[in-house]
Amino acid sequence: MKQSQIILIAIAVAVVVALATLVYLNSGEGQQPYDGGDDNNNLPLAADFSLPVVDDGGLLQLSSLRGKVVIIDFMATWCSPCATQIEYLKTISDEYSTSDVVILSVDVDNDEGENLLSNYKNDKGITWDVLRNGGSVASETGYEVTNIPTIVIVDQEGHIAFREVGITKAADLQREIDRLL
Repeated sequence: MKQSQIILIAIAVAVVVALATLVYLNSGEGQQPYDGGDDNNNLPLAADFSLPVVDDGGLLQLSSLRGKVVIIDFMATWCSPCATQIEYLKTISDEYSTSDVVILSVDVDNDEGENLLSNYKNDKGITWDVLRNGGSVASETGYEVTNIPTIVIVDQEGHIAFREVGITKAADLQREIDRLL
């Protein structure tokens, strides 16, 4: 094969990879968040779950967080957009008291073990709870996670008030949180 053919093939592969990345990153486009309005009676109740907490050894049950706004970040360690989402979540973590707002990162890849998640948490500087074995939770009614990252915000009464697929910027998260507080 000539060098020019190899270069042409390499360029074609690079274009395909770039297009696939753009499609993945923008897969949340057009999805509408839940509109909470003033009446939570129309909002779906978040499915309760209990998952192991990385570096803790215990279980965290979602319903134990009633009275707080809960941001659920569905993610995996191999997901580069998820790493970007974590940076936006750090801003939220710095802005709000844990007595009002709780962040949970739920790993949807059940093959990722405690050690991998613990290292990831430390490497990324995550200060909130990371929960493992969340693959089945991700498919629960209301969460409907088909792509990651997916952000779900649960209000103080346990209703899903916001859901967005793809990277959600800190300003968008702040707007939704402030609406609920």
